[in-house]
Amino acid sequence: MPAAVDTSVLLTWSLRLLCGGILLRSLQLLLNWRELPDDRLLGWSVSAHASGLAWRFRWILGYPGCLLVLLVQTVAAVVGLWLPFDALLMPWLAGLLAALQFWFNYRFAVVYHASDTMFLIGLGAVFAGAMDPANPTLGAASLLFLCVQAMLAYFMAGKAKALAPVWRNGSHLV
Repeated sequence: MPAAVDTSVLLTWSLRLLCGGILLRSLQLLLNWRELPDDRLLGWSVSAHASGLAWRFRWILGYPGCLLVLLVQTVAAVVGLWLPFDALLMPWLAGLLAALQFWFNYRFAVVYHASDTMFLIGLGAVFAGAMDPANPTLGAASLLFLCVQAMLAYFMAGKAKALAPVWRNGSHLV
């Protein structure tokens, strides 16, 4: 009979992997902070995104407010890297990181795409699985969702690259 798997350990490792990627990406942006002002490459133009509530949150989407959010995201990712397996803080940290990732995906929608969407999906799955650590079915369902999502993402990316002539002949790399 196979041994039972502790889903909280797997969810914690999933969170650690996600935090590692988020930390690298956040540090990359913080080191290139000169590109974040509104008139630069990674800037935010409120007039270009004035639909909805964006204009009300321009202080946190624009510069220098985005630096504060990136710093909070970096600190949260560092905490996630060292989080113990049985931490009661895990759902809160996963929820905070998911909210910050949602902000990131909105703020940098023009520049960043696929991996940041996977960060958000992964953080959502970890958050859902960590909500009730005593329920192994919930943890297993969130891990299954995460695995299926990763499989689908890699399959679709591979299919697109296999069918596109620019990937097969190498010209897309240029």
